[in-house]
Amino acid sequence: MEAMTDVLFWGSAGAVFVASFLKGTLAIGFPLVATPLIALLSDVPTAVVITLVPNISMDIFQSFSRPWRREDIHRLLPLILAGVAGIQVGTKLLATLSGPTLRLWLGLVVLAFAVSQLLPWKLSVPRSNLTLWSATVGAVSGVVGGMTNVFTPVVILFYAVGMDKATFVQSVGATFLVFKMTQVVTTYHFALWTPALATLALPLTGIALLGFWCGRHIHTRLPERAFRRGVLLAISVAGVGLVLRSLGQ
Repeated sequence: MEAMTDVLFWGSAGAVFVASFLKGTLAIGFPLVATPLIALLSDVPTAVVITLVPNISMDIFQSFSRPWRREDIHRLLPLILAGVAGIQVGTKLLATLSGPTLRLWLGLVVLAFAVSQLLPWKLSVPRSNLTLWSATVGAVSGVVGGMTNVFTPVVILFYAVGMDKATFVQSVGATFLVFKMTQVVTTYHFALWTPALATLALPLTGIALLGFWCGRHIHTRLPERAFRRGVLLAISVAGVGLVLRSLGQ
């Protein structure tokens, strides 16, 4: 048991550092990378729980990267409110579905995101219907994210709206901050937290902040296109591994 704990800690530490470095560089990607990699060493509920506090610590910095504008707050409210409601459903599924089923869902969501980034066309959302789109995407993201810890529909919507870089970074940080804080409450309600996992989450938070700081300081020196391709490759490998592992059980 002690050896397995060591494997889980060091494997999780490596996954968290890589994922937080990605988040520091591109503002997204922490749960998308960290959750499937850690789930390969343990199970999906464990991977979700131990990454929540590290994710929150980074989202606090990202949310307040600049002063808030009133129009940005109004634009995010429908998405966040619908997402919080969806997380209740998703976390219940996380607590009740079998391990292989959760790994299969997480693997498929991760692979779907990777494939979407390779498509030649890009989504476009008209601002006249933005409130309806935001509420719908928020609800879907809440259910999927509560179950898998991956809120990719939110990121896709922000891209489709055509946000500028500063607005995108702040909006992602604020949305994920609320979502992750909601997950802390819901995962505790469904008894997914244990003292051992809480203890493991604390050092991982320090590692996450270190990786996030490194990513923030060197992101301008890296070729973004090559970096994104490397990340997509890592995500795809993790997603395939989760799908194969779920089918083999």
